[in-house]
Amino acid sequence: MTSLRVTAAFERRWRVLWATSYTFEPVFFESFLLPRLGDPPLNVTILVDRHRLADAWQDLGDTTPWRGSRANRDYLVRGVAPTNGAFHPKTYFLADEQTGVLFVGSGNISMGGLESGKEVFSRFESANEEGLRAIRAWRSWMDALVADVDDDAVRTRWNAAQVRARWLAGPVEPSVFVSNWEQPLLDQLLDGVRPPVNELHVTAPFFDADVGALRELIDRARPALVSVLLGRDASVNGPALLRALSASGAAVKLLGLLPDTYVHAKLVGIIAGDRARLLSGSANLSGGALLRAASRDSSANVECGTLVELSPQQVRETFAPPPPPDDLAVVAKDEDEVAGLQLAKSVVDGFPLHLQSAVWQSDGRIKINVREPLPEGAAVAAGAVTAALENMSTTIPFPDEGTRFAWIVNAAGRQVSNKVAIDDPGALRAALEERSEPQDDRPSGIEAADLATPVGQMLARLHAACIFDFDDTPSARRVARAVEEAEDPEFWERLARADLREDPRVARYAQVSHDLPLLDGIFLDLARMRDMVRPIPELHVVGDADPDAEQARAGKQWSTERRLQIRLFNVLERWSAAVADPRLTWVSPLAPVANFAALAGALRECWTKGYLPQHRTIALVGVLLGAFVRGERRPGFLANLDDVERDRVTQALAVSAAPGVAAGLAYSGLRETQKDLFAYLFAWQPAISSGLSLGALRPDDVASECATELIGLKTSAETVEARLRWAATYLDDSHWSAAVERELGLAGVKLTTDNYARDFGAVLSVGPEVDLLRDRRIVEVVRRALDYRKTGGCVVQAGADRLSIRVGDRLFARISDAVIESEDRISAELLASMAADGASFLQAFSTDRAVA
Repeated sequence: MTSLRVTAAFERRWRVLWATSYTFEPVFFESFLLPRLGDPPLNVTILVDRHRLADAWQDLGDTTPWRGSRANRDYLVRGVAPTNGAFHPKTYFLADEQTGVLFVGSGNISMGGLESGKEVFSRFESANEEGLRAIRAWRSWMDALVADVDDDAVRTRWNAAQVRARWLAGPVEPSVFVSNWEQPLLDQLLDGVRPPVNELHVTAPFFDADVGALRELIDRARPALVSVLLGRDASVNGPALLRALSASGAAVKLLGLLPDTYVHAKLVGIIAGDRARLLSGSANLSGGALLRAASRDSSANVECGTLVELSPQQVRETFAPPPPPDDLAVVAKDEDEVAGLQLAKSVVDGFPLHLQSAVWQSDGRIKINVREPLPEGAAVAAGAVTAALENMSTTIPFPDEGTRFAWIVNAAGRQVSNKVAIDDPGALRAALEERSEPQDDRPSGIEAADLATPVGQMLARLHAACIFDFDDTPSARRVARAVEEAEDPEFWERLARADLREDPRVARYAQVSHDLPLLDGIFLDLARMRDMVRPIPELHVVGDADPDAEQARAGKQWSTERRLQIRLFNVLERWSAAVADPRLTWVSPLAPVANFAALAGALRECWTKGYLPQHRTIALVGVLLGAFVRGERRPGFLANLDDVERDRVTQALAVSAAPGVAAGLAYSGLRETQKDLFAYLFAWQPAISSGLSLGALRPDDVASECATELIGLKTSAETVEARLRWAATYLDDSHWSAAVERELGLAGVKLTTDNYARDFGAVLSVGPEVDLLRDRRIVEVVRRALDYRKTGGCVVQAGADRLSIRVGDRLFARISDAVIESEDRISAELLASMAADGASFLQAFSTDRAVA
């Protein structure tokens, strides 16, 4: 029997230890294993069968305060139960940024399991191809397991582990790592094996009561020889085992050890001709371990191991290795001795409630997580204090000193749940962090000194409440350090999305998703919080002077205030443009709406408080509208939505004042008195037009109030609406021509100022290759030109050819030096009908009436 000392691999170079175990000895772990890993940053996370972890904490008692004192502070240990069976895998993953090692075997987190017991482990190193395949297969299994456990702290640390060990990313390929998550282990063991086989070798410390798993294995493999190795105190119904072996019709070998020793290893070997296969790992010879898939059968255990192809001799030597290790010899076992073996007594969890976790809150209260309904009068006990519950949190704070465990008691004070080590979120977070990372939480682009100004305070409030720029989140920064070398970009996207859920700001967006009226209170009114801040000297710009130009003319360096203006503009421009980032919907489907509201409020504050020159604020209004609705060259957030998503957003906008604020900002930027109005009017048009129809701009009383505040003149909602509708439809000749070219696919469309006669109010040219009589698009061009110029006559020329149309008169054309005239007079109704029917002007002419 080969034994491997897993503890020798616990070294200070590792930054991650991620482990799964059936049992947990906290004293052994904290006093022996954890110190070997060194100092933070260190992500140590252990998933343990919830019943066995409950036993471990219960056994510690309250008289040994030093035991388990680091649990859920310096490392996280969580009791889990993905199924109603046992959580039974034994895996130990140790990693740093470049490399890692994975142990998969039979030993639990205990002195016997990892140091001195008779266990079997497989070791996989990321430095070699086979090892990396096994580790990535284990990672995929862990992904599914963490998702099923659905614990925020576990999920956070699993994401952090993958960011740290970025080489974990990559495709999952076939490997020797196996689990029973999707497929029973017995099915995988026998896949491709054609019975009957020559030999079946098994050993395990636990069998099921009727030996059903072993009987199933024998029935399906039909071995000629069955060899069973039993260590001391093996848990098995001896008589049932002998009956099953006798009924198999195979030759039987019963083996034991000399001296008689307890063996915790679990092995199944099959030999068929010159080929052999060995299953090792956590699975005992029970139905829950071998015959069921955990994701599909709630009675299954959760198991994993390795399945390898070996030679027949290698399999035999695994069960009886020469020379005997540790002075152990494999010897024949007497049937009478086997007949005397009995099943071990099962351990029953004696509490009706399962307490999944307890977490310290910032005010000293404790919040609990329990799925079962609480009995009337239930309270939380921690140390010597007991406190009532309200909304799953204690109503009073607890003293931190000496309070390590919590449990639930009933109205009579009797314990009705397991104990758990209380989570200290701050300490757990600190254990993961690089000490070199900045500790303040200001948005990128802002200096620490800026936070002492009204501008800095406004940005800090916004940044603390909203996720504007995904690339400026801790999640994105963590992933960015790894993604450059990632083999699987989709993996990092999934990781970033999952990691983002742990950002505390996400909860605000979730509130809005469930209660739309909260949108304004949480986001739009953030800027109004300035009234709660004590007055300090403000950055203020008088009038519309451009300090850039003034400083350049003066040849002076920018002042401190000017530098702050630049930083403010850059941050708000970046945040406004990011409203269109599809990754914001990872936070919440309504995150862009909330950010639109918050930024509209911020721009209103910048305008009224003079934080920026007015033309700079107007520029930011255009960026925000383009990103949220639609830009001149690319769609915005609203334009990219499908009908179902847009309906949801429209509902949110309908209960928010943000569209009114946005309309007030847009109106104030589009007044006749604004300098360079036409420089940006056409860039805003797509957003103004779509914004009015989709509800992102609403000229209501809020818009009136906002506009009045911004420009200092009483402005009605009707005035705001009239100006916005004018701005949505206004065209000049060049933009009209460009729109016709784009929409009709005609090249060279150009309105000119040529005047052939007083009654031809529109004169335009098209490409010389266009056939004025046969091209059906010319009818639509003429109809549009008459409507645009509000006139009754139009001349169209294509090279030397010319077509003249005047409502109420005949059509005239000069084509290739031939002049032709229509028989009938043209009317506005006839022109509209021809355009709608897709007719050409040729149909209106009689070609035999050519005039020399």
